[in-house]
Amino acid sequence: MLRDLSALQIAQWQAYYSVDPFGTEEDYRQAGIISSVIANVNRARDKTPYSPEDFMPLRYRPAPKKQTVAEMKNILNRITRKPERKRVKKVKRKRHG
Repeated sequence: MLRDLSALQIAQWQAYYSVDPFGTEEDYRQAGIISSVIANVNRARDKTPYSPEDFMPLRYRPAPKKQTVAEMKNILNRITRKPERKRVKKVKRKRHG
């Protein structure tokens, strides 16, 4: 196809793509948006909402954000922290007798 297009036509297609992207990746994004809306309408309120990326093939998902050292330390501290015990008030009981 490229052999049949002039340099001007290729530039025009590139300009059009920058305004309105098309192709496989954009198709997966559109399908992901629709799928996430349907999934979110039907999910339980206490569950985390779905994003369009949850329904896209891995190679088309955005790169995951790298964790900082501070975030890693925070996660490790939460894992290793002893659970807090709730303090219970002692109730004085009356003796019968």
